[in-house]
Parts: sequence; structure tokens; C-alpha cells
Amino acid sequence: MQDQLNKLGDLEASLDVVWQTLMQGAASRHSAARLATLSTVVGGKPAARTIVLRGAEQKTPSVVFYTDIRSQKIKELKENPAAALTYYSVPQKFQVRLSGQAKIHHADQLTDKAWSGLKEEEQPDYAGSHAPGEETGRPIQELGGNASENFAVVRVIISELEWLQLGQKGFHRRAAFRWDAPGALSYKEWIAP
Repeated sequence: MQDQLNKLGDLEASLDVVWQTLMQGAASRHSAARLATLSTVVGGKPAARTIVLRGAEQKTPSVVFYTDIRSQKIKELKENPAAALTYYSVPQKFQVRLSGQAKIHHADQLTDKAWSGLKEEEQPDYAGSHAPGEETGRPIQELGGNASENFAVVRVIISELEWLQLGQKGFHRRAAFRWDAPGALSYKEWIAP
């Protein structure tokens, strides 16, 4: 049994695999980590939705996604910047849970750089004449808004990360990591799955 447990890996290698997966998710639309669930809290109630991962950085642990500045998630993050993200990789059979503080960028250098890197066919996603979630009376969104003015970048500075890998015959593994400050890993430990 000890030999099987030894094959499960070490903490540093597990954390590196998680960050490699996140960075691949940001770089490739075909990656298992491309889509994540973003959870926020508003008025004491949880709210969750799917986001597209656009960036990940291991050195100062953070993830990035894009959104419309008029969206409900922006209102929620302004009220309470605490955010959690979860994704599950089917091929790797692991779940990653991230939590931290969101920083909203709008009409600044970061958003200008991100906007210029956006594919032309993606830009109309931010050009809706109505704010996301606003009632329209029609199933189709009319374009007409200023897409670049509606574009926002959200960077979540990660303070906690949990990784769970499902194995065969009950040999699952789970690890927890915490950062006291960006880049300052203060806790890493195997925990019960």
C-alpha cells in the first residue's frame, strides 16, 4: 500500500501541474481548463456562472477573465470582491478550486492590451446595445454598443487553491495551498479527499 501512496506524487509537482493546466486553459480554447465556474456572493446569496479563462500566472498566483463592465458579476464584485472559481478536467480527472480577491480593470492599460489581443470575431461579444441580463423582449441581442468601452478585465489574486484528483479503487489525492501575499506560499499540505 505504501508503494501505491508514494506513486501519488508530491505537493510541489501537483501544484505545478495545476498551474500548467490553468495556463493551457488560458491559451487554448480546446483545453479542459478553458471554462470555469465563477462564484460570487451578493446579499448573502451565492451566484455562479461560467467564465472563459483568459490568463493564469503562477509566480503571483492569479487568473484572468474578460467580461462586459455592465454585467451583474461586475456589480457583485464591486460590492464584494471575494471570488471563487472551480473547474474539472475530465482527461486528468481532477478538480481545482481557487479563491481570492477580484480586481476589476476598465479603461486602463491592461484592458487596452487585452482588447488589442482579442480576435476580431470576439469583439462584438461586448457590443450589445443592452447590458447583459437586461430584459429585451426578443431572443436576439442587438449590437450597437461601443464594444471597447464595455470591455473589462477581471484579475483574481489567488489566496487559496485546492486540488482533488480522482484515482482508481479509492486512491484519490487532495492537496491544499494558501498564499499570505501574492507569490508568498504559506501553506501546502495533503488533506483527506
